[in-house]
Amino acid sequence: MLVKESLIVKELGSTYFERGVKYFKQRRVTLVEYGEDHSTATVRGSGNSVYQVLVTLENDAYGLRIEGECSCPIGYNCKHVAATLLAVNEKSQIPAQKDTWSDHNSSHHPDVTLDLDVRRWLDQLVDTATEEATPDSANQVSVLYLLKHNQMNGNVCVNVIQARTLKSGEYSTKTQRYNISAAFNQSKPAAFLTKADLAIFKRLLWSQWGSDLPLTEESGADALQRILATGRAYWETPQGPKLFKGAPAQAEFEWRVDMEGEQTLKMVPSHLIMVATDPIYCINTHTGECGQLHSELPPSMLMTLNRAPRLSPVQAGKVRSLLEQRLPGARLPKPKEIAVEKDSKVKPQVHLSLGAASPSQTGYFPYRTSQADVPYARLEFSYHDIRVSYDSDIQQVTTVKDNTHLIIPRDFLVEETALRKLRTLDMRPLNTIETYPLVDEAHQMDLSFASVGEWHGFAQYGIPLLEKQGWSITIEEDFPFQYLNTEAEELSWYSNLDESDSDWFDFDLGVEVNGERINLLPVLYNLIKDAPEEWELQTLADYPGDSDVLLQVAPGRWIKLDVERVRNLLGSLIELYDHDPLVNDKFRLERGQVGQLLPLNEAMASVGLRWLGADKLTRLIDRLKQQEQMSHVFPPDWFNATLRDYQQEGLNWLGFLREIEMGGILADDMGLGKTIQTLALLSVEKAQGRMDRPCLIVAPTSLMSNWRKEAEKFAPELKVLVLHGPHRTERFEHIADNDLVLTTYPLLPRDSEYLLKQDYHYLILDEAQTIKNPKAQATQLVHRLQARHRLCLTGTPMENHLGELWSLFNFLTPGLLGDDRKFKTLFRTPIEKQGDLERQRLLSRRIKPFMLRRTKQEVATELPEKTEIQRTVLLEGKQRDLYESIRVAMDKKIRDAIAKKGVKRSHIEILDALLKLRQVCCDPSLLKLDSARKVKNSAKLETLMSMLPSLLEEGRKILLFSQFTSMLGLIEAQLDKAGIEYVKLTGATKDRDTPVSRFQSGEVSLFLISLKAGGVGLNLTAADTVIHYDPWWNPAVENQATDRAYRIGQDKPVFVYKLITEGTVEEKIVELQKQKQALADNLLADKAEKFTFDEEELRKLFAPVE
Repeated sequence: MLVKESLIVKELGSTYFERGVKYFKQRRVTLVEYGEDHSTATVRGSGNSVYQVLVTLENDAYGLRIEGECSCPIGYNCKHVAATLLAVNEKSQIPAQKDTWSDHNSSHHPDVTLDLDVRRWLDQLVDTATEEATPDSANQVSVLYLLKHNQMNGNVCVNVIQARTLKSGEYSTKTQRYNISAAFNQSKPAAFLTKADLAIFKRLLWSQWGSDLPLTEESGADALQRILATGRAYWETPQGPKLFKGAPAQAEFEWRVDMEGEQTLKMVPSHLIMVATDPIYCINTHTGECGQLHSELPPSMLMTLNRAPRLSPVQAGKVRSLLEQRLPGARLPKPKEIAVEKDSKVKPQVHLSLGAASPSQTGYFPYRTSQADVPYARLEFSYHDIRVSYDSDIQQVTTVKDNTHLIIPRDFLVEETALRKLRTLDMRPLNTIETYPLVDEAHQMDLSFASVGEWHGFAQYGIPLLEKQGWSITIEEDFPFQYLNTEAEELSWYSNLDESDSDWFDFDLGVEVNGERINLLPVLYNLIKDAPEEWELQTLADYPGDSDVLLQVAPGRWIKLDVERVRNLLGSLIELYDHDPLVNDKFRLERGQVGQLLPLNEAMASVGLRWLGADKLTRLIDRLKQQEQMSHVFPPDWFNATLRDYQQEGLNWLGFLREIEMGGILADDMGLGKTIQTLALLSVEKAQGRMDRPCLIVAPTSLMSNWRKEAEKFAPELKVLVLHGPHRTERFEHIADNDLVLTTYPLLPRDSEYLLKQDYHYLILDEAQTIKNPKAQATQLVHRLQARHRLCLTGTPMENHLGELWSLFNFLTPGLLGDDRKFKTLFRTPIEKQGDLERQRLLSRRIKPFMLRRTKQEVATELPEKTEIQRTVLLEGKQRDLYESIRVAMDKKIRDAIAKKGVKRSHIEILDALLKLRQVCCDPSLLKLDSARKVKNSAKLETLMSMLPSLLEEGRKILLFSQFTSMLGLIEAQLDKAGIEYVKLTGATKDRDTPVSRFQSGEVSLFLISLKAGGVGLNLTAADTVIHYDPWWNPAVENQATDRAYRIGQDKPVFVYKLITEGTVEEKIVELQKQKQALADNLLADKAEKFTFDEEELRKLFAPVE
């Protein structure tokens, strides 16, 4: 048996051939028996596995075939078969041929044996010496004779083709059939035909049938010899073995028993093909040698024997008896005697083999794009060392042992129990998992998981459990998971921090296992990028303490880390991920992102690890870590105020931010003295000589006077310049000469040319929520202003959504929260849409060092109690009917808009619809519709007018807020009718001081205020009652209005009344207020109560009145 390596590749595939070469070179093959056409061997596989291999060479209509059976999980033509063939090739030698040149060898050179190629050439030379052959040359057309085996009738036939000779000497693959009768139908044969060709054609013409010309009887033998003499005969194709005349062969037959007990009569060796000529020839399809076949049996019997059918174990005995009875004297091989025995007591051993299947090269499945090897689990059951797959439809297993055909019925109860266990783990056949590429048919029913994570879970928990239950688990070498040993004593951590001359730094961090350093940063980066849902902080937090985290550190290589030991460390690394690519396998962070290293620094300490390098940055990290121990900052003697304890802490924090050169948000509640704390900081900067540039304060117009007066009162040494009013342009040239420069948000675009010319020591934004929209003109202008330090003052750093908070920090410290897209992906969407508590905690930790927020409840214990009362108003009669008619119409309009454009693009229609409903609740007169004009009553206005006289008689000082200035006009008309005195403040009020003064002095007890005009900048501590006539979406806005009365300096209990129409959109607004307030409170207070808000709320808003 000698098999070309190209045939092994063709029959078994390149993957199994390459793996077989590896096994062959590792000397894993032990040949038990080898012959011309079949061999047996044992091959050592993975671990202690040893597989039995039977290899047979077969000839059929498609040429030489390799039939390899193996006891491994693959079972057929696997890598073990390839290794066996290579071992047989090594053992086999081409025997010296007995041929027509043997006498010459003996008489002249008795010790020399001619090579096979030499003998071929001499044969061809002699046979063609008398023929007028045309020599081959490039581009020469030749006739070729292709011999093949016809499986239908067992004959060997000839196909005559013509082909062109290439420059390389080989024949072109582009060929065409040659009609031999045409050679005699023309006046002159084709020039490329030789006399030898014409002689062959004459002998074949009588048997021509289509393109197949059978070689039979004496004429066939004559034609065959002449064909061989041309030197242009090949087996099956021009690229197949070249045929030549060789020595005679002895005909031998034997019955072969396969693993299922069936017997087949085969010629030995099996790659010899009989040619039914007289005399009979045989062709060696491996070497191309063709010689006469010698046997004691007549040719007809030889051909009959060669076509013997397959015999079952039962038939074999019968055929043996018949042959002995009817042909007693014939020297024929007899079928082997095989006894039949049935054993129903055999219990199967469960086998699970883990390996990798190569993607199939056939078929087109556009949704299956991966070309990586596919991990699989092959479930099999062993009955007396015979394995059967779980999906096989055979009812019994058969094998041959000691000439006994053993029949073992399958135990389907045991098999189904094993399969059910794997299905419970969510293992499925490969052909049902669309995330994997298509695999060859042999693997399609193998089992697998849909994700790598499930494979890891199985490796950690499933395999040990199954082994304890008696399963046999085999892991092949090509299985794409190798686990590094990372026991605690064998694992150490390393870290490096590199600081650049620019505003960024790099760091890397990893582990060292058995002397090998493994950088975890690119590993984690790729994991989070490819499967973010599997590497969320919540997922890591939910890992049991006694479990492991598996990380792929290289193709097929995994590292297992103890969760309890590295949970915080890995969690901190995951937090740092923000989709930017690594630089030289390191994280690159901007200086503003240094705060993100705080959790990582704490986690590193838990495994005894410290940063190496970048002394300046490590000192900064240490300072952030020791924030609780901030230095006490003393205001100068000329600062005219005694700070409360919490205000002194605020000043210390502001000094800390200046020291580390980072910006921050002072987010104390309204009325806790953000202005005085800021003035104390600026006074310190002035006194210590650091204020060599002016400080720019940008605030709402209503606060200009307050800032000027507060500075004059508490910090008289600070020179203040107010850039407000029509004559401000005259003061631009004095900007550099002052300590404090005050301007307003509306004036920034007008005065930007002058403000941008100056660099500032501090840039401070009061009521900083004004820049909550990053695309607004004012926001973009403050980003362009240059200053050493930046500070935001606001009691509501977030009013509606987290994007507003991001806008503030993007102004203060660009990079701390990433860009808008990253922030939305990492924080805003998970927190607001999905209620992700871990992301909420992460955001709180990240901003905590740079935002200081104290509430009145926390620090101002001297404040009196505040009581909130919700007064429910019932809509009745025509007003209720009007509300319902508007609601129904608006509901349909919104549904149609959403169906057409979606919720996001229907924003304007939604707001318009809600506005109309809210106006009906306040007073139908606000709605400019004919149907509304017919409704004269207003339930809420009537309720208000019933409340006011009683409250005023009790001596209450009342602030009445409404967001609709037109509603205030309607209230005014009713007050005038009732003779109730009042003052009013709206956006149209020019003189704000007079109404404030009249109210604060007690001259007037009722103050009508539009929500936006009076929400900020007013100190109305004379009030003890606040009435919100209509609710606003944002609770922060309402709270700001309430804080006009409920603030430092208030010495009376404050009552807050909220008028809400029952069952209407106003009640839904109150519900939304609670949700928005919960989100703001949880984030700013570093809490993690779950917050939900989705499209269902929109349907609630348009629900009918109940």
